[in-house]
Amino acid sequence: MLWTKLEEYQLVFFSVDQVIHNVRYYRSCGFLMTIATPKEYKDNSKKGLANNHAYSLLDTCIHEGHRLVLIGAPNYIKWEGKWSDLPAFNEETTSTWRNFEKKSVERRFSWMEIDDLCERFVRLSVCRYHEDWFELRTGEIQLDLAKIEKYEHQETLRVSLKRRCTFVIKLTDQNRRKRKPNTQLVAGLINIHEVTKNNQIGTLVLSHTVFLDWLLQDPEIGLVETDSFDLDPGNYFIIFNFISEKLTFAYEFTIKSSSPIDHISYDFVTFENNSASHKSLLKMIESEKCGIEIRKGLVLHEYSRDNFLLLMAENKTKDPICISVIAKVSELCLFHGIDADYLVKIVREHNGPAYHSAVYLTIPAKSKCVIGTAWTLPDGMKLEKQPKKPEISCKYWIRIFEEEMKKNKWMKKIPKELEKYIYRNTIYKPIPIE
Repeated sequence: MLWTKLEEYQLVFFSVDQVIHNVRYYRSCGFLMTIATPKEYKDNSKKGLANNHAYSLLDTCIHEGHRLVLIGAPNYIKWEGKWSDLPAFNEETTSTWRNFEKKSVERRFSWMEIDDLCERFVRLSVCRYHEDWFELRTGEIQLDLAKIEKYEHQETLRVSLKRRCTFVIKLTDQNRRKRKPNTQLVAGLINIHEVTKNNQIGTLVLSHTVFLDWLLQDPEIGLVETDSFDLDPGNYFIIFNFISEKLTFAYEFTIKSSSPIDHISYDFVTFENNSASHKSLLKMIESEKCGIEIRKGLVLHEYSRDNFLLLMAENKTKDPICISVIAKVSELCLFHGIDADYLVKIVREHNGPAYHSAVYLTIPAKSKCVIGTAWTLPDGMKLEKQPKKPEISCKYWIRIFEEEMKKNKWMKKIPKELEKYIYRNTIYKPIPIE
């Protein structure tokens, strides 16, 4: 049996209605659920519960208008409060059971009203399990920040299938137990693409959002697993892409299959200029056909899904174009590659130099590039089949360097010592338009 911890929630942050709604949803998906009592609660022992103890959450029902959940104890310390005298299972279910089996259930299982659960328990954990599945580990994949910034080679996982089967892909942060508390959050994507005849990144098959938050200091937070999906025979690239700011990151893919893995093989393909991740994101963005021409030959593409957003610029002209993009959003977002309007306001409020409020990115002639990303922190209590509806929308303030230079005299002669403030490299190396 292979299982993966998917979510963990502090119940105090959610209403009773939210909790029962999501418990029903998790159960309908076949997920395992556990709940935990706090270290101390004044009268838990009087009601049969143990403090600092874990219980299974097995079922839900409506009884006489009350919303109940079935709680299972790993020992005989079970709930003895309201509704605990209801039989755990009906007579039809237990008719073939032996007496000792019935007594064991009576001593360990009990019904509880959802209000009591939210009052007496502090944590809900949700796990997905795959009984009788098989797994294949790819070994550690190292993303070195120094090499990423220099656009050096990137090793990309290629998987070959001999027959159609059902898969789950798990990403594990190899250094999750060594992370410091102040380590930044990682937001990213697991993208799966078909491999083209010339061994390039082809059609996007599946994309799964990744959020790893080490501030929680929980080793299990370093695990992310996709929904199950089917793949036909063929070759596929499995690529991890950063949405957040890039950092040195070691991870491992685990391929889980509902059938024996003797028909699965894998190797690694080298992409020059760290281009695998970039090409993967470009394929995703271009699949939406969402471009808007903001001036002749300059097209801006936006891709938004779940709680992240990607922005791509495409220069179809014969000359390089320097652009400044400032995003305005209503939600509290984190940005990488582009600036937010509230940062510009801070500069102006403190009478900062004009060049601090406009950073320009150079898009070479006949090229395209992902120039920025934005994302919000996940709210929790959401575990829906992807893709989800976009949660981020942006408005942009776009400036072209040539046009701004005509308006502002100070831009005509920029001292070399100030150029580093005005010009910035794009987060990915631009790729020629084919």
